[in-house]
Amino acid sequence: MSYMYFGKVNINSNIFEVYNNPSKIGEILKYLFEAIDQEKRLKVDEKNNIWAKFINIEKDYAKQYISGRIVKIFEDDIETYDAITDDVSPLPNKDLAKSVPFFFDLPNASVKPLNLFMGI
Repeated sequence: MSYMYFGKVNINSNIFEVYNNPSKIGEILKYLFEAIDQEKRLKVDEKNNIWAKFINIEKDYAKQYISGRIVKIFEDDIETYDAITDDVSPLPNKDLAKSVPFFFDLPNASVKPLNLFMGI
């Protein structure tokens, strides 16, 4: 089964600029389009050492869309179950990941809800 997650862009720090000039939202979305890349790791949760990162990025400048995966990188105490021995074994607990595909469609983002699928 496929899941689709909708995200939104938070523009709180620029909200008064957008109220005064609604075309500013287009500038913010273009900035976001350019800023998404595979080089950056974003700290999501300092206390629990959780990071987020974009991978497998494909940008189409002509159609103005980005697709790829967003990855949540974390640490946890996880074990795997072996049915033959009826026992558990520890897994490495660093750099564990969960990821989901995303699609950011710039031309339609300001018309309908932002099409950024992020369900981590």
